[in-house]
Amino acid sequence: MSEEKLSESTTRLRYIDPALKESGWDPEKLVAEYEINKGQIVPSGKSGTRNPKLIADYILQLGPNYKIAVVEAKAYDLPHDKGMQQALRYAEKMNLKFAYATNGQKIEEYDFITKQQKTIDRFPTPQELLQRVKGHLDFDEKQMEVLLDPLDRKTNDPSGIPREARYYQEIAINATTSALLAGKKKILLTLATGTGKTFIAYQIAKKLWNTTKPHPKILFLVDRKTLLNQAMTDNFANFGEARHIIRRKAETAYEMYFALYQGLDVDKEEGELYKQYPKDFFDYVIIDE
Repeated sequence: MSEEKLSESTTRLRYIDPALKESGWDPEKLVAEYEINKGQIVPSGKSGTRNPKLIADYILQLGPNYKIAVVEAKAYDLPHDKGMQQALRYAEKMNLKFAYATNGQKIEEYDFITKQQKTIDRFPTPQELLQRVKGHLDFDEKQMEVLLDPLDRKTNDPSGIPREARYYQEIAINATTSALLAGKKKILLTLATGTGKTFIAYQIAKKLWNTTKPHPKILFLVDRKTLLNQAMTDNFANFGEARHIIRRKAETAYEMYFALYQGLDVDKEEGELYKQYPKDFFDYVIIDE
């Protein structure tokens, strides 16, 4: 088979895989054939059909849960930038900072930070992309350490299988963490019912708790007792003895607190319960609505 007629799979094996490896994208930092989602469900009559899965040829990541770039591959004899529109679409969907297209000979890069596109002769290394993101965020080493800290995989779904974050959950977790590290005081996450808001809240809280000494004090507020009990015993179970439900009396020896809105705002002889805590007692307050 001539070089000009190599298939996409052969081009990847012979040229693209070695080029990525040469730039330092080892198996821990690279995911091939990454399934973004299982395909949109399109209603049809009383049932529906599912569109084809969205699968990226390669995803590059700076940490286990911090994806940074997508690479779309094309056959050796096709233009090197033929897959660029597809790469851009995937990158925008996953909130990635860089998109690449290649035929194994040349590489096309789009940088979402600078809004610039150019042809390059090698893939940037993980350290190079890390420095570009770090400069864009204006973060120091400690802030980047928090941002890149892996998500907790000890939480299980109802079947007992370790729960993996979906791509949009990773986006929400990373975007919120970045905003908090940048000093934002108020952040609003809007997600549909059933998309895992409490799971997202847990991962953000655990990430901040894991990477900060002394541990921050976090308050999780809900409006229904069932949600409070579910969060306490299920989603946030891995906080262990650091957990406490606020009832009747202000306790200060814990780090992960749970409360009902109405439970903090009830007239008692000693005054409203929330007033028993100093204004700066909680480092973070998560309101689950």
